Amino acid sequence: MTKTLRILFIFFFCVSKIEAQNTIMKEKWYSRLAISYSKGSNKSLYQFDPLDRLNEQSFYSTPSLGESILINGGIGKMFTKNIGMEANFSYLMGNTIGLYNYNYSSISNTNTVSASTKNNQLLFLPTTIFKIDISRKLSPYIKVGLMVPLYNQSKFIYRVSDIANNTNYSEYEYEIKNQLNLGINGCVGISYKINDNIRIFIEAEEDNIRSFHTEANRTKATTGGAATIDNAVLEKYIFEKSLSTNNTDASKILDFPISFNREAYTIGINYFF
Repeated sequence: MTKTLRILFIFFFCVSKIEAQNTIMKEKWYSRLAISYSKGSNKSLYQFDPLDRLNEQSFYSTPSLGESILINGGIGKMFTKNIGMEANFSYLMGNTIGLYNYNYSSISNTNTVSASTKNNQLLFLPTTIFKIDISRKLSPYIKVGLMVPLYNQSKFIYRVSDIANNTNYSEYEYEIKNQLNLGINGCVGISYKINDNIRIFIEAEEDNIRSFHTEANRTKATTGGAATIDNAVLEKYIFEKSLSTNNTDASKILDFPISFNREAYTIGINYFF
């Protein structure tokens, strides 16, 4: 059974119980603290190359940039026995992810070009909870909601090295500003009651969110051996929604979507006050 089918099954099972159990209750507010491991759930094409040679390469794909450790925290409240809401914040501490690696020949030698990125992200997640109690201790639930971007920035590392002598290299670091779209979050979980104030929980969730670059600013350029800074690698790039076919400005790059879709596995604690 796929994850989507499992979510739908639990959702309709919860909904079927709500009518019989939706008496308004004076539930306590609770705080929530959790840590998640997220795994990128799909691949995409990453198309920013300062030397503009990716169009010469065969098909390539990169993993979702949402793969990392996430720290989550927030508050919540159950308004009936079955329905509640949470307001959480999630911080993505991005892994360094390889984007592409290829060789190309120039007049004097053959070079390897590689690129990697590291992303940091802060999201606000308002969610609705549908819960049932299957015993005095155990409560399975689902959560559905939005992912609202508050902050998203990337570090982009671009390296050109000589295949014959890799001590000859030039490396460029960029800070990239991103524009995140609203995303959707879905989650299944189960909580276990320790006492009246503490519950522990585990969750599996699916996040769907993507980003667009807006601007790349070079922060560092280093060389090794006989290599020099390549003037074709500019200090600043602007990402445009559209470009004229007659565009000759190398600093303007056609924008492209970047996937941050991910599957996350979470363990955490709720403290009722």
